[in-house]
Amino acid sequence: MPLPVPPDLEEALAQVPSARAQFDRLPPEGKDDWIAWVGRARLRGARRRRIHTLLRTLGAPVAVRTQRVEQVEEPPPLPPGTEWWPWLLALALLLLVAALLVWLLAFRGNGNGSSAVVIQKGRVPNFVGERLPQAQREARQADVQLVVTRRVAEHPKGTIVDQKPVPGTLVKSGAPVTVVISRGPPKKAVPRVVGLAAPDAAALLQKAGFVPRLVEVQSPKTQGTVVSQKPAARAKAQPGSRVVLLVSAGLPGTTTATTATATTRTATTSTTTAATTTTQTQVTPPPTQPTGVAVPALVGKGIGTALNALERLGLVASVKYQSSQAPVGQVRGQNPATGSRVPRGTSVQVNVAEGPNPGNPTQVPDVSGEDQDTATSDLQDAGFQVVVVQTSRGSGASGTVVEQQPAAGTTIASGDYVAIYVRS
Repeated sequence: MPLPVPPDLEEALAQVPSARAQFDRLPPEGKDDWIAWVGRARLRGARRRRIHTLLRTLGAPVAVRTQRVEQVEEPPPLPPGTEWWPWLLALALLLLVAALLVWLLAFRGNGNGSSAVVIQKGRVPNFVGERLPQAQREARQADVQLVVTRRVAEHPKGTIVDQKPVPGTLVKSGAPVTVVISRGPPKKAVPRVVGLAAPDAAALLQKAGFVPRLVEVQSPKTQGTVVSQKPAARAKAQPGSRVVLLVSAGLPGTTTATTATATTRTATTSTTTAATTTTQTQVTPPPTQPTGVAVPALVGKGIGTALNALERLGLVASVKYQSSQAPVGQVRGQNPATGSRVPRGTSVQVNVAEGPNPGNPTQVPDVSGEDQDTATSDLQDAGFQVVVVQTSRGSGASGTVVEQQPAAGTTIASGDYVAIYVRS
C-alpha cells in the first residue's frame, strides 16, 4: 500500500509545479522511497532541508513564497538506504556483555588457567545441643556459613537451641545457616537473707536456685548471722550464679577483770583482829595476730596483673573505668589503699584508664556460664579486649565463666578490657 504524502511535503510540491509533475511521474515505490527518506528526519530543520532537496532534485529552483531557501548539502543517492552496521555493532556488544555475566556467575578459575562450574551441594549438619566452637568446626567441614543469634531459653547457657534450615536440608556450598544460642534461663530476684543465721540463709538461696558462698568477717552482730549479701536483695541474677554472704565472726577478745580475796590475821596479847583485803588483778590478753590480708599495690599495673593479684589473695575485684590519658587498661586508683588489712572476700575497687582515644559506648554482654573460647569470641565480637583470670570460686563445670568484670550490662567504651573469671 503506497505511503501517504505528508501535509508539509504536499504543500511544498504544490508551490513548485515542475517538481510536482516529476513526483507524480515516479513509480509508487519511488514515491515511497522519497516519503520515507523525508520522514526519517527527526528534527524540524532537518526535515525542511530534506523537502528542499527533494524539490531541487525533481524540479526547478526552489522559491517558496518569501522564505529564504537555505543552502543544503547534495541529496543522498536515491532511493535512500538504511545503515545497519551501528545496530549490528550494538547487538555484538550486548552479546559480549551477556557472555561475560554468565561466566562470572557460573564459572570461576581453578588456579591452573582453566575454569570449572561450581554447583556443589551438601546437607546441613545438626548443630542443636552443641556449643559454638564445635558448631563452627562442623560448619567449616560442611562448607556452610553460621549466622549467630541469641535468646533467653531454659537450656544451658551457650548451647545451640535451634537452627534454620533444619538438619539434613540440601543447600549450596557456602549457604548461610542461622543458629540460636541460649542466653540461659531468665534472671530471678535474689531473696533477702541479711539478718538470718548462715545455715538458714544458705538453704533459702539454694531453694531459689542460687549458690551461696559464706565469708566470715569481724562484726558486732551476733556470731553466725548474715550481715551483708552480694548481689543485694531483689537484684536480678542468673539462676545458678553465686551469692556472697558476709557472716559475722564476732569481735576479737576483750579485757577481763578477776577478784582475789586474801585474809590477814594480826595477833596481840589481848585481842585478835581479822582484816580482809580485796585486790583487783588486771588480766591482759595475749597480743592478737593481724587479721585478714594486706591489699596489694595495684596502681600503675595492667588490669590483668592487678586482678590476678587480688584473686590470689582471696579479694574480690570491682572494675570501674575512668577518663584518663594513660594507656587503656592501666590501673589509676584503688580502694582500699595499698597495705590496708581486710578480710578475705572483701571487694576492692579498681579504677582503670579508658585510654587517650576511647571507643563508642557499648554495653558489656553477659557471658557467664559460657566456656572460655565462646565468652572470648562473644566479647571480641562486641568490640572488647579480654583478660582471663583463673579462679576456684563459683560453681559450674571447669573451664566455664563464673564472673566477669565489669559486670554484664555495664556500658563502657569499645576497646576496653573485660575480665572473665574462668573456673579452674
